[in-house]
Amino acid sequence: LKKARLQAHLSQVLCYSVWDTSGAGSCVWADGDERGLLVTLIERVASTLDAGEHVVGANLIGFDIPYIYRRALLLGIPCGSLVSIGYGGRYEIHPNVIDVLKVYQGPEWGSIPPIGLNVLAACFGVDGKTESSGANFAELAIEDRERAEAYAIADSRIAWEIAEKMGLVETKTEEPW
Repeated sequence: LKKARLQAHLSQVLCYSVWDTSGAGSCVWADGDERGLLVTLIERVASTLDAGEHVVGANLIGFDIPYIYRRALLLGIPCGSLVSIGYGGRYEIHPNVIDVLKVYQGPEWGSIPPIGLNVLAACFGVDGKTESSGANFAELAIEDRERAEAYAIADSRIAWEIAEKMGLVETKTEEPW
């Protein structure tokens, strides 16, 4: 049951974070309105992708997007801009979504041991997070919202900086996620 919070049908989206083009981070909280948060997030992602810009993150394809997609389905929120449903019900991620963990693991995704964001950050000379794990994020958000927010923003910052070092984004003129 400790892992139940990661199952879309048993949990909720608490917040999302952004590392913006000016080099500042922000965190948007649901504050009891998860539906409103998801509508805003999906619209923001759609606007970013429609502008030809990138959405950048770590484990976006392995966790965040599938989780957000399932929450949106459960809440009756259209999310066609987030994913497209292909043949046989397979969903496809927009090509301007960059998942630095997936990029690093390349075509062997899933067949080699996963690497954590802090380890990948160290490999690229990027400052990592001070919190050790996001596994207890919900508890952290309840106990110390300021620390939880800093943790979420750090994820966005680190992913963007790794994408820059990988040469996947040229400048900070695009909005990372």
